[in-house]
Amino acid sequence: MIISYNGKVTAADIRKAVFLNYSPIFIWGNAVMIALAIGAIVYFSVMGTLDGTYLLALLFVILMLATPFWQPFQTAQKATRKGSLYHDPVHGTINESSVSVESGKTPVVYAWSSYTRFKQGKEIILLYKERMCVNIFTPALFASQQDWETFARMVSEKITDRKPAA
Repeated sequence: MIISYNGKVTAADIRKAVFLNYSPIFIWGNAVMIALAIGAIVYFSVMGTLDGTYLLALLFVILMLATPFWQPFQTAQKATRKGSLYHDPVHGTINESSVSVESGKTPVVYAWSSYTRFKQGKEIILLYKERMCVNIFTPALFASQQDWETFARMVSEKITDRKPAA
């Protein structure tokens, strides 16, 4: 069976892909630490013991802990720049032996065995060739819901190391 796909991977899709790579414990942990740092700023301000050095240190901590919340937006912006894979619409075919990916002037055919793992979230599938080398697929790329479901089934059959969305 050959499945064709065609369409644009949007910045929102890329942000969703980046967020899918974060564990919920990491996100919640950072959110709690940010809340504690903000609480410390409020507490020391009310007590009158907050000086400039502590304020700058706490603001720096908040900025570092907030990275997982703004980094997906920065990644999406970079990934959709001219010359990147997702700047132009992507298209290709999927069959029993391979996945072809083409964007602009870069046609590539990957054997299923070249993918090391995948992650599946709501309305998104990420196929990894390496740790940070991923192909993004969404239902919008496929002609029908049936093609999307067939693709999802092929992915789960062909790639044995599955990382489900948390």
